Amino acid sequence: MKTAIWRTFIGWALWPLGIALYVAAVFYLADMRDPTAVSRVVGLGSLAVLLVAMALEPFVPYRTDWKLSGDRDVWRNLGHTLLHVQVGMQGATLLIVFVVAPFIARFSLPGIWPTQAPYLLQVLLVMVLGDGLMYWWHRLAHRLPRLWAVHSVHHMPQRVNTLMAGRHHVFYAPLGQLFIGVPLLLVGLPTALFAWQVFSIVVVQSLSHADVEFRIPRFMHRVLVTPQYHRLHHSADPGHANANFALMLPLWDILFGTFWDPADAPVPAVGIEGDPIPHRFMTELASPFNVKRWTRASTSSLGATSR
Repeated sequence: MKTAIWRTFIGWALWPLGIALYVAAVFYLADMRDPTAVSRVVGLGSLAVLLVAMALEPFVPYRTDWKLSGDRDVWRNLGHTLLHVQVGMQGATLLIVFVVAPFIARFSLPGIWPTQAPYLLQVLLVMVLGDGLMYWWHRLAHRLPRLWAVHSVHHMPQRVNTLMAGRHHVFYAPLGQLFIGVPLLLVGLPTALFAWQVFSIVVVQSLSHADVEFRIPRFMHRVLVTPQYHRLHHSADPGHANANFALMLPLWDILFGTFWDPADAPVPAVGIEGDPIPHRFMTELASPFNVKRWTRASTSSLGATSR
């Protein structure tokens, strides 16, 4: 009886509590106006969520066959996560701040970014606009073969759990941050605000891969990206995989016709249909340089239409 109550409590409470802490952090950090504090919270917050979710997965699993035990991708997930965070994301930040931003400053359009608006309003604006750009980057990463060669590393695992959340190719963050950063900097976004775009995605996504049986009201799938919402995007069914591209706000999928309500579609299997890439770490890293070898085999995943 106590176990059932505990499972029910976690299912209903964990996700909203995580989002509440996220919102509280937004207000607190916006008041501080310290971009270095934003980066620290992203790092420490993500680590905390990772440890909590991993600790809960064995007790309240969404799918028992997605457990870490026996998962052949565990060490590759760790390897890709370390490269993505320590090299890809750090490199992307340095690239934006020290190379792209000074160059773009010569061409930025004066007067477009509302620099006189309240700081919190500017924070919310960069989060929403950044999320919209991230939606299109994510969608293009599923459409264009060379980008899919980079992004497919994230979709290869056949189990969705917390440990694979940070599994991205080391090129993914630098390419994505360029796609997002250049337009924002062109309209005059202050460089110090750019960290908020990363914050918004990382925090909401931290729980989106957890193998936890969340109980979230159906209407929330249209308000914020939920774990159920994002799991559907990892489905081996190309139709599902080419839907639900948003990382924070489902608004973008709804506006551009790629929304699929996860309550209407169970996820029998995840991964890539007809995955042509051998599951070996160095082969996965080299996948962007071997597009011709497997592009034809992944045509169904790239070309599938979503509803």
